[in-house]
Amino acid sequence: MKSVGMFAALAVGAWIAPTLASAQPSPLVMGRLETYGRFAGDAPFCEAAGYKRLDPSGEAYRQAVDKVADRAGVGAQDAEAAAAAAQARESQEMQAGLDKVKARLADPSGDADLRLFATEVAARCHRVADDPLGSILLEPPPRSRASSVALRYADSLLEPLGRAGWQTPLIKAGAALAEAAGACEAHLGKGAADAAMAPLREPYVVPPDIYDQAFAYFDKRRAAGRAHPETAAQCRGLIAKRAAEFRKIPKLK
Repeated sequence: MKSVGMFAALAVGAWIAPTLASAQPSPLVMGRLETYGRFAGDAPFCEAAGYKRLDPSGEAYRQAVDKVADRAGVGAQDAEAAAAAAQARESQEMQAGLDKVKARLADPSGDADLRLFATEVAARCHRVADDPLGSILLEPPPRSRASSVALRYADSLLEPLGRAGWQTPLIKAGAALAEAAGACEAHLGKGAADAAMAPLREPYVVPPDIYDQAFAYFDKRRAAGRAHPETAAQCRGLIAKRAAEFRKIPKLK
């Protein structure tokens, strides 16, 4: 994942043509400009975590940062150089963290580190979205706290491995049934395949708060089944077997 580099183009010139301002900017002002640069570095990672990017090009944000710098008596080139350097550092740090946890996804012992990383990402993203200038870049998911964003982000990485927090044994058994329905759809017809999935919509199978996630998962597994169809002979017992396995698991009550 690459940061948008919204300050990079103009920052290059800052090293060639220093500003004419005689006074050195205060550390407080420069620290704030560096914070704005870090916000820009966080933005693409926040988008992956479920935030909405409001200014993908970064132009509106860059102009807003320039106005803050101008009011503080800092030249645009100095401001953009500071922000660009901070953006690059932040992007590199976030990417390194993401690469580290992704490298361990296959190992369940790494799940705790993944969730810690997701928590840190969500906290940073909330800081961006809560800031008057940062809100130019990002909009948080509706009615979401940082903790819920972190949970969904970590789960999105663990879902393909069947280790998301909402992937209960019942949900995973339902996904196996959905995959069988997809694999046999060519032989059974769509109506019969839909009927095979009817148990997934019974009460107490999917909690309301994860309904959309679970059925998106079921749909993906059904599509995966369609991509690897079974023979007619295999289908005669496959759906019955998967349905029986699903029925063995107690429902949530």
